[in-house]
Amino acid sequence: VSSEYNASVSPLLKNAIDWISRVESDAAGPLRPFAGKLFAVSSAAPGAYGGIRNLIHLRDILSSLGALVLPEQLVLSHAGDAFDRDEALKDGGMVQRMEAMCVSLVDRARLLSTRWENE
Repeated sequence: VSSEYNASVSPLLKNAIDWISRVESDAAGPLRPFAGKLFAVSSAAPGAYGGIRNLIHLRDILSSLGALVLPEQLVLSHAGDAFDRDEALKDGGMVQRMEAMCVSLVDRARLLSTRWENE
């Protein structure tokens, strides 16, 4: 889950991704820590767009590093008003979409795990 900063990825997240992507091992040279890793992306923001512009950039960054990004994504608009006193989402449809995305992530991770085990 990522916030939006000036219609893009926050500088903190971008810097973290950049530093992680440059990790090297002592013996094998440059590693590719994001390659083949599975990601689900979502955003929450106080505005009407809910951080959607950030997800376009985040998806592009992760994909360029070899990550596998689910086509499903969640955007929570007006995030400051989206939760009740118990910190639960008020919108039942959003809860269902979030659960569906999580199920998709787990299912695809299992498929990838099975594929890697068979190779």
